[in-house]
Amino acid sequence: PPLSIPGSTVQEARIALSTRACRSPAIDGYTKIDAACMKQSPTNQWFQAYYRAGGKQADLVVHYDQAASYDGIAVAWGLTNKKDTVEECAAHCLRHMPG
Repeated sequence: PPLSIPGSTVQEARIALSTRACRSPAIDGYTKIDAACMKQSPTNQWFQAYYRAGGKQADLVVHYDQAASYDGIAVAWGLTNKKDTVEECAAHCLRHMPG
């Protein structure tokens, strides 16, 4: 489906989907992950609606900044989940199926 959140304009949806709803888990060294918040986040809600509507993983596009330093729990937990290039990281992210 298009980029949308029920009751929101496309611009509002873009802002909601690009804003950290659950604060950065890196702030406290990944010791306090609020799984309930992440499950209710606009991004997760969009993913769930996307798949229910027949969206396919292969149709998604990974966006990244070549000069950024990424961290997080999106695909695999831990500081040892390192990739050699941002492109390899993006490909790994794109193959991941949310649970």
